[in-house]
Amino acid sequence: MQRGVESLGAAVTRIAAAIGQGADGAQLLGEATDALRLALGSEQLWVGLAADADPGLPPDWVELSVDAPVALLVRARWAALGAVDEGSVRTFLSVLSLGLHDAARTAILDEARARAESAQNFFREVIDPMPLAVVVRAGPLQRVAFANEAARRMLGRSLQVGSLRDQADVAESGVYRTYDEVLRTGRAVRLPGLSVRLGDPPRLVVADVTIIPTHDQEGTIDGTALFAHDVGEQQRLKRDSAAVEDRQNQILASLHGIVWEAEPGRSAWTYVSEGAVGLLGYPIERWAEPAFWRTVLHEDDRERVVAESGAERGDHDLEYRAYAADGRVVWLHDSVRAVRDDAGRVQVLRGVILDITMRREAEIERGRIQGEMVEFQKLESLGVMAVGIAHDFNNLLTVILGNASLVAMRLPEHGGARSAIDDLISNAHRAADLTRQLLAYSGRVQLTMETLDLGAVLRELWGLVSAALPKSATLELDINPMVPAVEGDRAQLQQVIMNLASNAAEALGNRTGEVRIANSFQSLDVDSAAALKLTPGAYVVLSVTDDGPGMSEAPRRRIFDPFFTTKETGRGLGLAAVHGIIRAHRGAVDVVSVEGEGSAVHVYLPASTARAQSRVELATELRVGTGLVLIIDDEAAVRSTARAMLEALGYDVLEAEDGRTGLFSFDRHRAAIRLVLLDMTMPIMTGEEVYRALRLRDRDVRIVLSSGYSLVDARRRRLLDGIVGFLQKPYTVRQLSETVAKALEKP
Repeated sequence: MQRGVESLGAAVTRIAAAIGQGADGAQLLGEATDALRLALGSEQLWVGLAADADPGLPPDWVELSVDAPVALLVRARWAALGAVDEGSVRTFLSVLSLGLHDAARTAILDEARARAESAQNFFREVIDPMPLAVVVRAGPLQRVAFANEAARRMLGRSLQVGSLRDQADVAESGVYRTYDEVLRTGRAVRLPGLSVRLGDPPRLVVADVTIIPTHDQEGTIDGTALFAHDVGEQQRLKRDSAAVEDRQNQILASLHGIVWEAEPGRSAWTYVSEGAVGLLGYPIERWAEPAFWRTVLHEDDRERVVAESGAERGDHDLEYRAYAADGRVVWLHDSVRAVRDDAGRVQVLRGVILDITMRREAEIERGRIQGEMVEFQKLESLGVMAVGIAHDFNNLLTVILGNASLVAMRLPEHGGARSAIDDLISNAHRAADLTRQLLAYSGRVQLTMETLDLGAVLRELWGLVSAALPKSATLELDINPMVPAVEGDRAQLQQVIMNLASNAAEALGNRTGEVRIANSFQSLDVDSAAALKLTPGAYVVLSVTDDGPGMSEAPRRRIFDPFFTTKETGRGLGLAAVHGIIRAHRGAVDVVSVEGEGSAVHVYLPASTARAQSRVELATELRVGTGLVLIIDDEAAVRSTARAMLEALGYDVLEAEDGRTGLFSFDRHRAAIRLVLLDMTMPIMTGEEVYRALRLRDRDVRIVLSSGYSLVDARRRRLLDGIVGFLQKPYTVRQLSETVAKALEKP
């Protein structure tokens, strides 16, 4: 008996050691079974949990048990248990029960620790890097169990695990009341767009917040989890995007153009900006109608625009005209861009339409001006040539006409020689008329302006015009006595009438027809005046019409060109001269002609508010005189002729072949020289230079300018100050006598 007790004590010691080593329940039961076998010296026993025991007990077997802290049983044959004290066995079972209880508690704690460690790892590895702020709180006091980095950034501080709510948190925002509500109701709560000031210094944070309840293993609510998404940047971006969109809409609305979008192959547009209303005036909804755009295209551009547009063209630009809602024609520039997918297929067409009406009108005007400049340069070049020809011819005609008039003075009025001289003078005058036409074309006509009744001028020319027309042409005058007067040169306007009447009669050819000449009054408004390149106002109109064959557009555009004529024997100077004369009178010439119906030439002259002057008859007697006259002219024949005429009139004459010689002669004979007859165009020293040198020598010197050009050139060169007379070459003895006599009469 003593030995069994000692063996059982060793078994208890062995179990206690196993418990101290942290053995689990199964190991403890195995150790206990082995220890009892050694202590009892029997293999026939069973040690285990009471709940695991078989319900039946074999015969000859007995059992001992303990109930707390763990219910255990020992079953063995009676002979084995009889060898030991029952109390010692129960002590052994009590020690084993305590060991099993401790092992079970340790296992539960280890499992809990493992789960906690796994949760921490999950939070640390998965939740912490998330941009979403996460705060987990546990228990009714809502202690912090976890807070990720995003939460710390949002709060502007760290949250210690286990910490309670405090003033540095978001209590003022009402979040803690929400925690309590979630704990009480077990329902999640969402707080969208929550605004709160956080951090130090405080800053405004806007976040979408969601708080959900957390549960333990039994499903009991044991805390909360807060998820917060910072939407401040998102809202700022949304505001910025809205501002950008609003700004874009304002820009599109202020743009004097149309931004549009269309799908390929569709005849209607899917988007049109508000600028379409301001640009063309049609409501936006009209643009979505099929084929609407084609209906507003100008009919002259429609076919071209339709053919040149479309997705197959890719990026392209078009310029065309369209009708606005109010009927205006608007020039448009359409810049089209094709948006393609990765495969290169056109997905959408986008474009911008701008109003280029002003630009196109400016281009048209610039083209017109350039054309006029080319025409002007051409006419100017021809004018320079015409003036040069007229100057040289006038010098020659001065010799012819001057000498012929001298011979006529010495011959009796009736006789064969006088008749021949008169023919020579007459033809010299006709040649002079040609040179005057050349000068008229160039605009360098000598105008002697007076207030004229154009109707009276027409009546004066009636007989002369009738005689000049062929017998097949009938002349009709339609004179309105109520038409105002004009300021003009009588001789030049007479030439205009003669040229126009002659041209109209020649247009009839060999056919019988009528030439009608009429005067009228017309007030030109801004548009009508601009078409004629005149200033608006009152104008007297001289109209010469014929019922001849008319002209086509091509010759009509060239009728004012010098040397252009449709007649086999024409010189092409008549209408060119008319154009030059009327231009010098600040007027305009308009030609209307229709093939098969005839032509009409309308001459516009500014109306005068003054009354017409009566004509003064010129003296017929030659005016003679005395004194010394200095002739300065580079043409020897002209000097010789002028000398002969002056000497015939009673004057003494000095000749100088150039300016320097003339100044030398003037210096030597200054006291005796009464007048200087000065040519304007000379080599070595020009007439202008000689004129100024003479004026410097003697401020009162009397100078008569003589030129194959005209008085216009003298005015352009400002040579009229101190000039007492002007002689247009060619001139006769009578013209020379009158000019010199008047010059010497002036004080």
